[in-house]
Amino acid sequence: MLTILWHDRESDGYTDQIPLSWFTRDGKTRGCVHDVLGPHFGLWKAKCNVTVTGAQVDLDYRPYAEFNEKQVMLLGVLRVQFSQHHKNAVTNVLWKYKGERVFKSYPVTVGYLSAVTDDFEDEVAASLRLSSDERKKRLASASRKPAVVKIVTTNYRRNPDVVAEVLVLAGGVCHQCKQRAPFTKASTGEPYLEVHHRTPLANDGDDTVDNAIALCPNCHRKTHHG
Repeated sequence: MLTILWHDRESDGYTDQIPLSWFTRDGKTRGCVHDVLGPHFGLWKAKCNVTVTGAQVDLDYRPYAEFNEKQVMLLGVLRVQFSQHHKNAVTNVLWKYKGERVFKSYPVTVGYLSAVTDDFEDEVAASLRLSSDERKKRLASASRKPAVVKIVTTNYRRNPDVVAEVLVLAGGVCHQCKQRAPFTKASTGEPYLEVHHRTPLANDGDDTVDNAIALCPNCHRKTHHG
């Protein structure tokens, strides 16, 4: 799984999680959907056409405007360039907004999740193609406990005291729309708000209370994409 953590103003803190299996063969694949992980573990979907040309891959989100806009995704083309055809090292990540003609570079952190995670979706699809009897035979001999896989990625180690203080100061009210948090956390009963850095950490912003505000999920997305 290829992970791209964005640090620009529009998408700060959001991570595209793209299966590496999409990149194995040259050609075009339509209607591919991948996960987008947001701050505080919010999860969205993005839909695109994937075009593989040697060591370059384009993910075009523009043909699926209705799907992506409902998910509050940006419309454009993501271009990932690798060092070689078997794609074990990313050399460049570019983005071109809908209506623009030129790709531009944006600050990102690129990582890889375990290949086991990447392959799982394909393995489920393969299992669905089996007959029920074949699947039951495999289940009968399968281990009851899942294998443990270590996953390595890169992220900022934020100060938890900053997040806590900003949430306390907010008192459960969104800084932008001035409305109460839309729901409470099942684990703690506290109002659910997301802490947003005014100046992104990747743009040399400070991890301080003065540089952070508490937003409801809708306003947080609007801040990045509105």
